[in-house]
Amino acid sequence: MSSQIPEIENSVNLLQNIIWQYDGDNPIKKILEQKEGWYTEQHAEFWDNWFRDVFDLRTANDFGLSIWARILGINLFVPECSTPLTTEQKRFVCRLRYYQLITRCTIPEVNGILKDMFTSDDGKAYALDPNDMSRIQYVFTYHPDGAVAFVLKHYDLLPRPAAVGVSYRFLTYKPFGFGQHYANFRAPFWHGDGIKIYTNLKLTLTFSDGVLSGALTAAAGIVVSDIDVTLVYTLAGGATATERLVTDSNGQFSTAPDFSVGYDVVARAQVLNPLCEWENVESSLSTRIKFNGVIKFNGSNKFRG
Repeated sequence: MSSQIPEIENSVNLLQNIIWQYDGDNPIKKILEQKEGWYTEQHAEFWDNWFRDVFDLRTANDFGLSIWARILGINLFVPECSTPLTTEQKRFVCRLRYYQLITRCTIPEVNGILKDMFTSDDGKAYALDPNDMSRIQYVFTYHPDGAVAFVLKHYDLLPRPAAVGVSYRFLTYKPFGFGQHYANFRAPFWHGDGIKIYTNLKLTLTFSDGVLSGALTAAAGIVVSDIDVTLVYTLAGGATATERLVTDSNGQFSTAPDFSVGYDVVARAQVLNPLCEWENVESSLSTRIKFNGVIKFNGSNKFRG
């Protein structure tokens, strides 16, 4: 499997068209040299841009990738997800589809594709064959980022023989040793634990000087800006009130509730993770707890602080 793309020669040599009778005609040669310079610059620039933006799948822009998608017969839109693919994801999808069409799906070839597509500073990926034609297991020594995980979940592009299933396993440790979960002998074939993404979503509420503040945090790659947050207040008398806020670019929000009594508040939000799945997160806080140095009172009970 070659990773080399032949170079395209796009230079223009107009001087080779001068017949011998005019070989000593300097004015004509001067004109042709100027024309050659102009053609070389414009011609070479056009084809260099075309090579970069259309032909080379590793650098193609959205226009070039749309052409490749038609050639490869792949859809660059996921119907069940409103979030469009990024340019890098489109390149990734088209490259995987290209490999899927040209490979014979032998384990050495599949591992060559995985080496080209998934090897990075974080780790590598390789394929295992259980020798029963039930599936090919793709093993990753790291957790792929959200963009790659999305493609793996929504596109069936990893090469494998027809009628053979697929499973995934993510190993972030070295599975070797004599412990209960480390033995590499007398162990059944592991069918994989699926594609997962760890969002580390957290919603934190704080109250100070009459201002209720909150912060939505998540793992890298998770968008926490412009997220709708619903605040549900339960007042000391049992009445309820609802307020809706939107997080800023840093995932933060604040409000100054105008209540004459203490209250409990629950904040709820929904965040779209990179797998195009909604995750719920919530947090609660109470302002009905007072502290006078000795006694705490939360509206119904007194207890020592």
